[in-house]
Amino acid sequence: GLVSDTVTDEERLENMIPLFDSILTWNAERLEVSETHILQYRPDDSEYIWDLVWRALVNFAEDGVDGVTVDESNKIVPASVAEAYARGLFSNLKSLPALESDSITYDAETDTYAIPMSDHSESETIIEGYQDGVNGSKLVTISLRGLIDPSYIVSRCVVRVVPNESNSASEFPFRISGIEKQFIPEIPEDYGEWEP
Repeated sequence: GLVSDTVTDEERLENMIPLFDSILTWNAERLEVSETHILQYRPDDSEYIWDLVWRALVNFAEDGVDGVTVDESNKIVPASVAEAYARGLFSNLKSLPALESDSITYDAETDTYAIPMSDHSESETIIEGYQDGVNGSKLVTISLRGLIDPSYIVSRCVVRVVPNESNSASEFPFRISGIEKQFIPEIPEDYGEWEP
């Protein structure tokens, strides 16, 4: 569709939700294991890169958009789409590292990845606010909220994003360049057995 010049920063940041969500859900699972876990943003760790890319694609890549299709148990995602997600998640990434995943498979003939379907946790990512940083960067406070009780914060952090220099419509408007700060959520005493 036609893109008007009046896209706001808020709208651009909303487009980043699939990427923010993958960082927060990854983090939430680590917090389950250790409440003192400090979020590691690991742009040099190919297993971490693939884990975040997998989360974003499985939860947000849409059937019929950008060549994504769905069969009985997988999303079939063109490599170019996976690359665009990876570049959005990691600002310094030039291309996807070698596949490090037990569940994703690559098909060289079609240049696609088969990504097993998975249900999203009972939570949603929201943008709480942002501040302008240096050189067009923004510091964005994001949180993963329980769907049953949105006041329950599952995972929360501040990410730094930089403008994406690519003008391609298939790219994300920003690229994540780091995690600046993490909040350890307080789990309410009366909150039942909660499964992320």
